[in-house]
Amino acid sequence: MNIPLVSIVIPVYNGENYLQNAIKSALSQTYQNCEIIVVNDGSTDSTEQIALSFGDKIKYLHKENGGVATAVNCGIENMSGEYFSWLSHDDEYYPDKVERGIAALRHCEDKTTPVFGNYDLLDISNSRFIESNICNSHKHEKVSNSIYPLLFELVNGNTVLLHRSEFECFGLFNENLRSTQDYDLWFRIFRMRRLCFINQPLVKTRLHPLQGTNTIKEHDNSRDALHHSFATDIIEDEMIEMFGSKYNFHYNILKYHTETKLLNCINLHKSEFLKSTEPTDSTQLQNRLSELLNEKSGIILLGAGKKGKEIQNELYVRGIEIKGFVDNYANVYEKPNLALHDNMIIITPEDTSGVIRSQMIDLDCRYWLSYSQVMRMLRDVPPIKARVIQVMFDGVM
Repeated sequence: MNIPLVSIVIPVYNGENYLQNAIKSALSQTYQNCEIIVVNDGSTDSTEQIALSFGDKIKYLHKENGGVATAVNCGIENMSGEYFSWLSHDDEYYPDKVERGIAALRHCEDKTTPVFGNYDLLDISNSRFIESNICNSHKHEKVSNSIYPLLFELVNGNTVLLHRSEFECFGLFNENLRSTQDYDLWFRIFRMRRLCFINQPLVKTRLHPLQGTNTIKEHDNSRDALHHSFATDIIEDEMIEMFGSKYNFHYNILKYHTETKLLNCINLHKSEFLKSTEPTDSTQLQNRLSELLNEKSGIILLGAGKKGKEIQNELYVRGIEIKGFVDNYANVYEKPNLALHDNMIIITPEDTSGVIRSQMIDLDCRYWLSYSQVMRMLRDVPPIKARVIQVMFDGVM
């Protein structure tokens, strides 16, 4: 059996706080054929001493400070592996990260298929551990489809595994981009092809104040510009492949960027959405959604907070009305005397422990769906333009 060499590239600048843990996580991989390349991007702290303490277990490179893209590119140019895997100095791989990626590729006919997966978040500031499950809110087949995961910013670069031939075809990271160099390259590589998505957490990513996304002042503007360039570059056939129609593409991305507050992207997608024509199968898809949600008996939202109001609006713009809200775990009714038994209950709070579902059973409820399940269904159903204008644009075109 072929056991390809995987090069794990760790770019680092002043990473004395976390570098040791990152290197240890790379050395602890269950996949046995790895080389670890640490690229010191001109650090002024004890980064070099930490890296050198690992001796010949790693390949150590030092360069003048030039930014993360220059450091990763240096690692790529000096790697011997058939595959490339990026590890930020402040993150950690789970022990089977590389093994899972190589195992997934064995099921792919094309061994150069890009691989990425789920990840977990370590929120240092708030002392929280957050499990990120992409497929809770997005269908697996969508996440594996070309640039779809990039449009919703679902790709954590540390989970990516790439064949070295990708760099020969698409080039290296753009060294003029300080914080968006990863998505710029992923867009070039992922476009118009299937991806291999691993629905398991592969990486632990730290959230902390010294991250580049927090310290680089122009990050939000760069992000806005990058996503704007995506939207102007994508052709209509790609929009249809991912969202069924140009109309539905612009609505879904408009809604996402309304949340991310990327103003140039909002203006572009709003303009394109308003110019687009509703698909001829919209009514059919809306009726099908209504049937799936048991609308004739009624839809009740459990939770009247942000997610509850969002689901109400998303149903409304697709021609579906709700009966009302039940809040405080079904103990307080916004609309009194709602019979729950035959209605579809949409549970909007997180229910990882199953407490709410237990209460649904105790209340003799027969039908319920989670917020995430409903959101996955909604993305494939185009909205009614007049209602979108009413809800999102205050009735003004």
